[in-house]
Amino acid sequence: MSDIYNIYQNLTGVDIKKQQKIWDERGKGYWGEFLVFQQLYQNLNGTCKILMNLQLPIKNKTTEIDLLLIHETGLYVFEIKHYKGTIYGKQQDYSWTQYFRTTPNAHFHNPILQNKYHIDALRVLYSNLPIYSFIVFTNPEVDLRLNYDRNQISVCKLRELQNIISFFDSREKILSIYEIDKIFNDLSSLSPMSREYIKTDIDKTEITIADYINALFEEYQKDKLSLDQGFQENKQLINKKYKKLIFSSFVIGVFCLLLAFFVCWGYKKEADHLVQRSQQELNIFKQKFEEVETYNNGDIILTENFITVSDIKIYASNDLQ
Repeated sequence: MSDIYNIYQNLTGVDIKKQQKIWDERGKGYWGEFLVFQQLYQNLNGTCKILMNLQLPIKNKTTEIDLLLIHETGLYVFEIKHYKGTIYGKQQDYSWTQYFRTTPNAHFHNPILQNKYHIDALRVLYSNLPIYSFIVFTNPEVDLRLNYDRNQISVCKLRELQNIISFFDSREKILSIYEIDKIFNDLSSLSPMSREYIKTDIDKTEITIADYINALFEEYQKDKLSLDQGFQENKQLINKKYKKLIFSSFVIGVFCLLLAFFVCWGYKKEADHLVQRSQQELNIFKQKFEEVETYNNGDIILTENFITVSDIKIYASNDLQ
């Protein structure tokens, strides 16, 4: 047990045994953080590291993360409360109520919103990693009456934490030992951790030169796989565009042929119409010509003169006078 006290002190700069003797509000807070750290350290599987009391910059100020677990399945942000009594609250409420039967109620900031603020600050640095929110009440004399989305946030008592963390291993492993160690070293300067302790492993796994080589090789394999996948995706994209171009050319060709066909068909139809009309006019003309020929064949004899003139003078009769 003395080892875990020393590890906690190296991480936080806090002598938890002295805090137990003082046992003021701050000391109770440290004790709650220690209990969660102890639970994680003793029960977690897989490769991971822990940082505590991180002061992350956000919007020209800082926000403190009680405990950050850097696990091979992602980042886990813990907000820890060592409160007792009955706790009432909803996810969207600005503050929650701490109810006591014999003393006045107390109010405190909604820890879900607090942790969301912490996670927002962390996402600025690690936007590509999954980040999970955990609110843990460590006092055994607490009763939780809360309303929140259990699919997105975990709020639990300390005794429930062990069952919850057992599901961590079922998630996809996305961080190598090398990546975990890099995040740990990058953030350690924002914690009160002892400088001599920065290189100490919290995951009870000794990181050797071989581990680093293996981790680097894994990174190389990931990069190579990404490049190969990118090449294949680009090749498929080019093939798809090539096929699309051929199909488009085929469609345009068919459209042009259809257009030419309909144009020619239209011209042919118009020409046929003109020929038909000309034929009809020719037939009418031929009929008229045949009638004239019939007349000229002797059915009607035309004389050259219709009036003959004589030398006989014609006088008016006296009877008409």
